[in-house]
Amino acid sequence: MKKLAIIISMFVASLLFLSNELKAQVVVKVRPVAPVIIKVRPVAPHPHWVWIDGFWRWHPARHEYVWVGGYWAKPRYGYVWAPGYWRDVEGGSIWVEGRWVLK
Repeated sequence: MKKLAIIISMFVASLLFLSNELKAQVVVKVRPVAPVIIKVRPVAPHPHWVWIDGFWRWHPARHEYVWVGGYWAKPRYGYVWAPGYWRDVEGGSIWVEGRWVLK
């Protein structure tokens, strides 16, 4: 019984890991250009909050990248924000979303 619980736990953990790794990555030949928005960054709700710049997010229902405007985020203790970026791959580029990473 204990072995079965361990096997199930390992299976669930691997599914969680793979679901994170297998997010849809759409290769584009031409990267979308960030829109020009003349907008003043709002005042931070707290002095230690982190500004997350606007970024592209794949919208599966629309089959296109959509622009998500910047926003303030409460920092995660022990982490720093790593902004998203375009990575060149065979046949074009993919967008790698920003994420919190350990300091």
